[in-house]
Amino acid sequence: QRQHLAMTRRVTQLHSSDYAGVRPLFEPLEFHLAISSGIARDTPASIYVDNRDHPRAVLMQTGHRFYLAGNPDIEEFNTGVGRLFAESIYPRALAAGRSMFVLYHVTGGWEEQIDTLLPDKQPLRDRCEYYEFRALREGWQDMIPDGFGMRSVNRALLRQTQLRNLAALTEELCSERPSVSAFLARSFGVCILREDEIVACCLSEYNRPGRCEVGIATVKAYQRRGLATFAASALVDRALTRGITRIGWHCWADNRPSGATARKAGFDRLCDYPAFYAWFDVTANLAVHGNVALRSGCYEDADGWFGRALASGDAAGWVYFGAACAAAQLGQEDRALDYLARAIERGFTNRNAIAQSQHLDSLHGTERWAQIIRATVCVDAEPA
Repeated sequence: QRQHLAMTRRVTQLHSSDYAGVRPLFEPLEFHLAISSGIARDTPASIYVDNRDHPRAVLMQTGHRFYLAGNPDIEEFNTGVGRLFAESIYPRALAAGRSMFVLYHVTGGWEEQIDTLLPDKQPLRDRCEYYEFRALREGWQDMIPDGFGMRSVNRALLRQTQLRNLAALTEELCSERPSVSAFLARSFGVCILREDEIVACCLSEYNRPGRCEVGIATVKAYQRRGLATFAASALVDRALTRGITRIGWHCWADNRPSGATARKAGFDRLCDYPAFYAWFDVTANLAVHGNVALRSGCYEDADGWFGRALASGDAAGWVYFGAACAAAQLGQEDRALDYLARAIERGFTNRNAIAQSQHLDSLHGTERWAQIIRATVCVDAEPA
């Protein structure tokens, strides 16, 4: 109880009736519609401040997204946020089965506080891009390929339980809204079908008067066919008929297909902005750092990260696979083969991913390699 009181002296959680008071602090991030939606209580959100009556620093949580604004130099607030993550947010997220989270912030000052704000995470830094709708592409109605059809996301569609990928669509509906019913009441969307399979969807997110954002997904086997551009154009058309004229699109800066789709659908890039991301689970968080180092060619660093991940807990098969790749690149073939065997024991049996990994080329031709390949199954390799 004393620890909880100490935390609340540094960080105070606002009652929803007080949310409007933090709007000026979030002004530099107003292009994140989730913030406006959270303040208006249209989207479930929790807001924490340094001082209830005169807030100078603020943290908002909406799902797996966090937003920081205000004065980054209030030491007690920063320490309190760190305790809030460590003692409350991390445990609750793990209990709910959540994996990763993203922290967005106002530029200037917050970067230097990140180790205090997110203790024991060493979060990865990245950049995102923000696009806004400019003009609907002419002739978009003719873009859908033969054999595909478009449907509105409504109760009639969701009652068709025979549709493949219906569960994935339902999960998308609840990624920003608390329930399917809430989505249908406040948002709208379209999906692309081929026979009885949902192959793409485009949904409105964080709807506010005159504004919404775009959430879009395409099944891997149907990518690069123009379906996403068609679905996005259809969603924009529906938004315009509803009087929504400011439509936003966020994506990671290195997600070139998403940015290209936005431009094809009539969006212009307005800005880019910083973000931190990390995993709630300690082992997964360390292993992701290993993957990043591996892709960068920093094999000793990758080996160190994977070693820490394996020592921290009950690691999944993909962690052992990454450790095998790092060990092989360091010329430690026996250790790499041992890791591969453990990866398969832990369920990582993707033959294509293992056989096609250039990091493992030095292991080819050995008897143990042949045994490992025989223990795997043929599935589609993950995209590079």
